[in-house]
Amino acid sequence: MIDSHAHLNFRAFRHDVEQTILEAQKQGITDIIVPGAKIDSSKKAIELAQKFPCLHAAVGFHPHHVNEYTEDVGEKLTHLAQQKGVVAIGECGLDYFHYGVTKDISLQPQLQRNLLEFHLHLAHTYNLPIILHCRDAWKDLFSCLSRFRAKKIRGVFHCWTGTKENVKKALSYNFYISFSGILTYPQAHQVHDSAKTVPLEKILVETDSPFLSPEGARHLRNEPKHVKIIANHLARIKSTSFTQIEEQTTRNAQTLFKL
Repeated sequence: MIDSHAHLNFRAFRHDVEQTILEAQKQGITDIIVPGAKIDSSKKAIELAQKFPCLHAAVGFHPHHVNEYTEDVGEKLTHLAQQKGVVAIGECGLDYFHYGVTKDISLQPQLQRNLLEFHLHLAHTYNLPIILHCRDAWKDLFSCLSRFRAKKIRGVFHCWTGTKENVKKALSYNFYISFSGILTYPQAHQVHDSAKTVPLEKILVETDSPFLSPEGARHLRNEPKHVKIIANHLARIKSTSFTQIEEQTTRNAQTLFKL
């Protein structure tokens, strides 16, 4: 099985990343995609991918950090996108959620859209899939994607929280949809309903470690080994077997990231 999104490059794993990888492998996790969120974490993702064969890097600049983006950052990301071990662009996207006065990036939607379009150009230039983050910004995100439709950019909506209608839109761009620990939460009805409508051949699973620990591990730091919990919940929602989810999501991730 493949964890399609885990931030092993974040500080939460600075003391035990190797042990975390070993524990995941014991649970049958063969590959892990490690996305960047800024320049430093993108560099760390590449460093880890070059050290551990089961890890694969993505490089990107998360919309949470849009106020820190400069032309120099763009040049560095372009350089990083060409490095060994990089299989995707991201994590990037749009986030219009109101986080409060100290971190209200939603007040700068145009800057976020400009940053997203830079990532879309980067994905097209280097023929890499893109890993998209979207929160309260579906209309604008699909609008950005529409301007790149002719370029046939491939990618995945990570940590899906959208509606069934959003699913239809995402699939119309031939994107994959990835489900995280949110899928296991009893009150996440919208995510459950979305999962029922996504074809198996378009689904990925992820932990988004160290965040969003699934039910059964909510009191623990999230880790790639927990992706099996998410897969089990997905199997129940899709009325199929864990084995089918395991095999299909693995094939899907291998296809998207060319593993």
